Amino acid sequence: MGCTIHDLDPDDRTAVAAVARLHRELITTGIGRLGDRFVERYLYTVLVRDGLLRAALCEVDGAPAGFVAWTTRASSFHRDALRRHWVSSGWILGTSMLRHPSLVRELATLLRVARSRAPGGAGRGEGEGGPGSPECEVLAIGVRPEYRSPAFVRSRRLRLSTALFEHAAERFRAAGADVARVLVEADNTPTLAFYRARHATLGPPSEGAHPLVEVRVPLVGGR
Repeated sequence: MGCTIHDLDPDDRTAVAAVARLHRELITTGIGRLGDRFVERYLYTVLVRDGLLRAALCEVDGAPAGFVAWTTRASSFHRDALRRHWVSSGWILGTSMLRHPSLVRELATLLRVARSRAPGGAGRGEGEGGPGSPECEVLAIGVRPEYRSPAFVRSRRLRLSTALFEHAAERFRAAGADVARVLVEADNTPTLAFYRARHATLGPPSEGAHPLVEVRVPLVGGR
């Protein structure tokens, strides 16, 4: 067996649990810090079922190795998610905070990133490829360390981060987009280098304690 990447089915509880576990394990900032219940039951179940967010699971030899999450509604998916699902999101988040009160302070990061997606925030506030085009954003990519080690890449000739990005990029192209957006922490040098290698345009860091860089990756021309 080799590498397989398949879109997440929100009714496949095993796959949902695997993606949520990878997100919590590999992404140490942002929405993933709002707790296991929130990530699994809301992010990768409610929002995926509603189509506001999409995700894919990567497996190597049948074992979960990485994931990617994306949206084609970058400026509005947080707002639409809260408007449509405020009861379920409030209940899941509330019960999570009762168990772990420290999660309250993590909301500041989530709200800051949500503001950066809104019109007037860090992004342009309209379709990434121009008025009327999809607002395509890669929300998260994570690969377990053993699957991105030089030894693994040499022996298996697999670059999972590239494969996961391209999986999302194909979905963006199918939606009619020619540019994808990513928000990257300003001090995340390896990730910024990954997107520079894809001829991305990097904006200036945002203001605040944890600045973000808006990365815009061209999709025209494929790999």
